[in-house]
Amino acid sequence: MSNYKHKNLVIKPVDETCNLKCSYCNAEKYDSKTRRMSLEVLDKIIYSASKDEFSSFRFTWHGGEPLAAGVEFFQEVIRLQKKYFGRFRYHRYENIVQTNGLLLSNKYFDLFSENNFHLGFSIDGPDLECNEYRFGMEKDPQKKLDHTISKFREVKKRGLNLFVIFVIHDKNIKRASDIYKFICEIKADSVSFNPKFNSHLTSENVDVNDYSGFLKEIFFLHKERGSEKPFLSNIEKYYSHAIGKKTNMCYLSNKCDQFLCINSDGEIFLTCTDELGFKVSSDIGELGQFLSQRKPRGNIISTPINPYLDLGCPKYSHRDKKEDIYINRIIEMFRMEV
Repeated sequence: MSNYKHKNLVIKPVDETCNLKCSYCNAEKYDSKTRRMSLEVLDKIIYSASKDEFSSFRFTWHGGEPLAAGVEFFQEVIRLQKKYFGRFRYHRYENIVQTNGLLLSNKYFDLFSENNFHLGFSIDGPDLECNEYRFGMEKDPQKKLDHTISKFREVKKRGLNLFVIFVIHDKNIKRASDIYKFICEIKADSVSFNPKFNSHLTSENVDVNDYSGFLKEIFFLHKERGSEKPFLSNIEKYYSHAIGKKTNMCYLSNKCDQFLCINSDGEIFLTCTDELGFKVSSDIGELGQFLSQRKPRGNIISTPINPYLDLGCPKYSHRDKKEDIYINRIIEMFRMEV
């Protein structure tokens, strides 16, 4: 059985379907036709999770754009969670929606506020230059950018926590100061910075030294400001790891297997391994087996994930290598600052 008490289910209710055409998206193809998870599959997922040994579950609703599933879908999510998890006192759970924000309506805000959902937004900076890869293919990019930022204000007005994920690339990597100022202006509670990366098109990837330099600049801007918020999620965890402190970041603490991804058909995948060509597919009926065993075996996966647990995140590994191309440089950089 697993040694862990917590599990994160990354659920893609509409798979990769999205209302944006971000040019850096690693999705194999863009399909404007929404594929929505059936309520039967949703029921099986939440029921299976509630039966397991883990005392804490995080449901991360991801995509594509998960809000394309519709308000009624998330109303059913809440109903089923209360139905199945309400039977056990020791079970706790939380919901996070990772969104671009464009489909957030008052109905969504009311629902999420009443049920303590956390909202994570994707944006790359304060202006169109920073967001060229995100909004550059849209008919009215400035309108889309302004609309997204307006949702940040609504989040804070509603008293919800604001989590923001930035993709760092050649259009914004020299804008650390502007991006940090923007983060403070929108009053983000937590932020994370991911490098633009594609294991197939390595020439387009962010340079290792440039990316680590960006993180360093953000780190010292925040240190100079002397404020607890925003929490610099991945930066703080890199720094903690560099100085010998424990961190709960999955790939820095041998917890890659705490994350499972489920698509709209109920197929189960080991999160973050697709970039290495691994694909785990199983009927949702085997969710309990995935949750209860630490090491996948048999026909569930053909190549063990274990070799990657100590080598950074498989998502940032080239196909011909087994090591995250960024992690060692980042940790080395922070160790030099101790």
